[in-house]
Amino acid sequence: KANYRAPDGAYYDTGSIPQDEVRDVYRAADVLVNPSAGGGFEACTVEAQSVGVPVIGCDFTAMRDTVGVGWRIGPSAETGETYWTELGGFRFRPTRAAILAALDRAAEARTDTTLADKARHFAQRFSADAVFEPYWKPAFETVERLVVQGELSHE
Repeated sequence: KANYRAPDGAYYDTGSIPQDEVRDVYRAADVLVNPSAGGGFEACTVEAQSVGVPVIGCDFTAMRDTVGVGWRIGPSAETGETYWTELGGFRFRPTRAAILAALDRAAEARTDTTLADKARHFAQRFSADAVFEPYWKPAFETVERLVVQGELSHE
């Protein structure tokens, strides 16, 4: 039987930067701009929202789930290029114009006093406890089953 566990958040290495300093860096921004081409789980988007900072990201890959309050740039002929990579996955590269348009929308919303509360509320759904049972555990069980059946190898 496979043995796995999710580390407690207190064990994550934050580069020895005190949490209040990380919080203050995010809070110094009006908006976090992170239009990733197709990264995995972009922790910085959740971190920013957890302290009330809205995010500009892409409406693509994991960002669809992690950018809850802010502006997502969706793939279209006007906003950027979707392309296939040698690693076997799609990426989306937004145009500078699309990013600047999202920054304009963020500037217009600067006086919206509800954004910070909405961002904090959205970010609360992300924690090891919130994702372990419904998502990680079934994924680990699937991998374990495939290994036992010989469909996956550890080599």
